[in-house]
Amino acid sequence: MLIAYVIGAFIAPIAIDPIWCQTIKVCGIAPDTERILRIGPLKTQVANLVDICRLTVINGQCVLWSATNPQDKPKKFHRSTDRGLTWSDESTSVGTYCNIRGKNEPPYRFAGYNADSPLYEFDGCLQRVSTDGGMSWKSVVARKANKELLYECRPISFGNHGNRVFLWATDKSKEGVWTSDNSGESFKFLTDTVGFISQSRADDQRLFGEGSGPFLERSDDGGKSWISLKVTRFMYREVFSGLDGIIRTWNQDGSGSDIGYPSRVLQIETDPKNRDIVYVLTIQGLFRSIDGGGSFVLLDFQADRVLNISRIACDPMDGRYLYAVVGWDALYRSDDWGCSWKRMSVPLK
Repeated sequence: MLIAYVIGAFIAPIAIDPIWCQTIKVCGIAPDTERILRIGPLKTQVANLVDICRLTVINGQCVLWSATNPQDKPKKFHRSTDRGLTWSDESTSVGTYCNIRGKNEPPYRFAGYNADSPLYEFDGCLQRVSTDGGMSWKSVVARKANKELLYECRPISFGNHGNRVFLWATDKSKEGVWTSDNSGESFKFLTDTVGFISQSRADDQRLFGEGSGPFLERSDDGGKSWISLKVTRFMYREVFSGLDGIIRTWNQDGSGSDIGYPSRVLQIETDPKNRDIVYVLTIQGLFRSIDGGGSFVLLDFQADRVLNISRIACDPMDGRYLYAVVGWDALYRSDDWGCSWKRMSVPLK
């Protein structure tokens, strides 16, 4: 597959990971590189669905849960304690709680990265919370500290340890992002200028959000103030289909038409130890920053396709390991911050 590179004088930054005392591998191409693309398969076109459900730390060990839905049979869950090399069946429901974003239909489910993190189920403004691994549940209606109810609720994400929840909602006077620091017992207004929010796992005060620029925003004070990362404008470029049937990241001779998929951020993942490492997944591919969003590279992984990476997850113990679901039917792992990848075997029976 042809990929056209227009890099110019682009130079990727170099950084040293303070935890592992290793130079973070330099890789990727300029984020505004012009490329010829293919469209990845839609979820409805895949017979053997594969997904990442949860990454959790249990007794100091990283546990990875995956889900498979082979040939329209009931969904099965599997767990791995060796980063995807071997798998065992997971008989409990704990694997169903995704730690990235809620599912596309209610009830939306979230869980923290630690074994004792709360579990959440959201259906509108009604939430069910469990603090004992799902053994018992408490029903809570989203409301402010003064008991005033919130309306039109849509869960966005949760904090590192599961106690902080981000919710898009409205009260009688304003609409925007509300946050709870007490497992959903009460919410306070955070911002109306940023939509989807992801909290850095290495720094509770650092948040990344999707603004209306269009570009990403970053807060280093827990959401009180925001910095516009205007360098991320390229993530919102349209993708065009030409009269010749070729899909490009530029509109050749002005005759191409938008392929119809909104250019938006699909997911934001952060390193567990280094607050400056952030990954952003869009329909155009996977981008990485090692300077807190000051600059980005487009990782080479699946860079010749659009809509082909469906999910990413960063290892909660060691940020060198990154996972990606590709084409909805394959799980890949990177051992070097996203520079090289290998396919992992996931049981489908």
